[in-house]
Amino acid sequence: MARWFMVLMFLGNVLTVAAQDKPEPPTGQQPEIMLARAVEKDGSVVVSFSSPILQPKRQEIEADVDGKKIAFTRITYEFVKWNEVDLSADGVTVRAFGVDGKEVASRLLPERLKKTTRVAVVLNGPGTEAKLDSYYLKSLREDTVVFTIPLTTFYAP
Repeated sequence: MARWFMVLMFLGNVLTVAAQDKPEPPTGQQPEIMLARAVEKDGSVVVSFSSPILQPKRQEIEADVDGKKIAFTRITYEFVKWNEVDLSADGVTVRAFGVDGKEVASRLLPERLKKTTRVAVVLNGPGTEAKLDSYYLKSLREDTVVFTIPLTTFYAP
């Protein structure tokens, strides 16, 4: 009986360690990677966002699987154009953060985004206020700026 108890304890420890090898799964929204550049204009900071518009394209492909020819469809994406949006980084509607989760003051953005730079953008749906999930934050470079923007502000008519 004592042997079975020891085996169960060992398996419990092994399973716990194996489960800890993976990070916590994401619970927040996945970011969009865009290009951004910030300038000071008339006393406020304006951030110019550029996001690629991609169009799906179907490709018919034939593959050899176990000596048999199998046809399947693969979806690829082609660049169409850049979507350009200029927004005032007011620190209320358009907010900026570092990957450490700390807010970046709007006045610092023109220096950090002097040149066109890749940024992560979380577009919040109506009634949501979400920061970038830690699952994704750990995938970004330390100097990446993360923006949270309401979807309706970013795609305003």
